[in-house]
Amino acid sequence: MFGGYDREPKTEIHGAAHITGGGVPGKLGRILKPSGLGAVIDEPFEPSEFMEYTQALGNVSDIEAYKTWNMGQGMIIVTPKPEEVIRIAEGYSILAKCIGRVVSEQGIRIRNKGAMNPDKAKELDNESIYKKGSKELVF
Repeated sequence: MFGGYDREPKTEIHGAAHITGGGVPGKLGRILKPSGLGAVIDEPFEPSEFMEYTQALGNVSDIEAYKTWNMGQGMIIVTPKPEEVIRIAEGYSILAKCIGRVVSEQGIRIRNKGAMNPDKAKELDNESIYKKGSKELVF
């Protein structure tokens, strides 16, 4: 997308974060912190069923899960042209969508889709292993 060392960029990219160890707040935070900006992630991808099961089995809070794992967000690209990024990704059969936006307030706010989210507990079969959590996480 950004061209590499020998090609012109296909679109405008301000940052890219491969969400591995360190989770969304750590990886996205490193991109945004120098500018004093923050992000609101209000349409994140769903965590996998395996991730939810592991989180519940280990009694891992949603805030710890988002700080540690990708929670369904494999890569986050910061761009003023999300439609172009999505079109390019789909050309390579990569599932992509706009998950949020950059905001002037520092910090990362995430609409919680972790296993401990009160809305999620209603959807799952064995509610007894899920605790009540927050609908929004702030880092």
